[in-house]
Amino acid sequence: MKSTFRILFYVRRNYVNKNEETGIMVRITFDSEIVQFSSKLNVNPDNWDTKRGKVIGKTKEAKNINDTLENIKASIIRHYREIEWQDVQVTAEKIRNAFLGITVKAQMLLVVFKNHNDDISKRIGKDITEAGVEKYQRTRQRLEDFMIYQYKIKDIALKEINYNFVSYFETYLRTVYNCGVNTTAKYLQQFKHILTLAKNIGWLQSDPFINFRIRFEKADRGYLLQEELEVMMQKKFSIKRKEQVRDFLFFRALPD
Repeated sequence: MKSTFRILFYVRRNYVNKNEETGIMVRITFDSEIVQFSSKLNVNPDNWDTKRGKVIGKTKEAKNINDTLENIKASIIRHYREIEWQDVQVTAEKIRNAFLGITVKAQMLLVVFKNHNDDISKRIGKDITEAGVEKYQRTRQRLEDFMIYQYKIKDIALKEINYNFVSYFETYLRTVYNCGVNTTAKYLQQFKHILTLAKNIGWLQSDPFINFRIRFEKADRGYLLQEELEVMMQKKFSIKRKEQVRDFLFFRALPD
């Protein structure tokens, strides 16, 4: 569905100052969202053309105000196009803030993901393995590659992530990286874990995965042959815990 974007100039006729002038307001509409702010320009309400959104007359003052309004409109359109190019989701508030120079610090996905990976790296050998950390690092890299491929952006604010982002990421993994169903599901699980942490902290209001189903395929892992069991039993491990796991699996494989 095509988005609607409009800029409207209007005056507040009920708010007239001692010079019998009122402020010219700017209204930005994007889809169903509306924001408005002052242009910091004043005009006599009797000289305002509501239909055209301009000052009536050919005086120097009228021309200056109308030229300024045109410049404001052109600047807003430019900011809108920049946001549309760089961002996943355009909002009227973003367009207004960009025009006014208001910057809002947002929590970014890859930054949050890196902080998470740095944190769990400190716990290697305690409650996570080095291989486990590498899986999260690989998922972060896949997300970074995906955003460049799909959106031409280097990162995304957490609040901008939605169902479509998740769905497109799944498609990207299955097609561009040719991942199997289960490998794709594992990437998505780790991505979801990061978003769940962010939501619990309060950086994310809604869960983009709420209506998304992570799909797994049942894998047929087959059986080990006698020769393979013997090779496994003769294998020497540098970590005692791995030997214990090996012994457990071996005895599970023995007939009753």
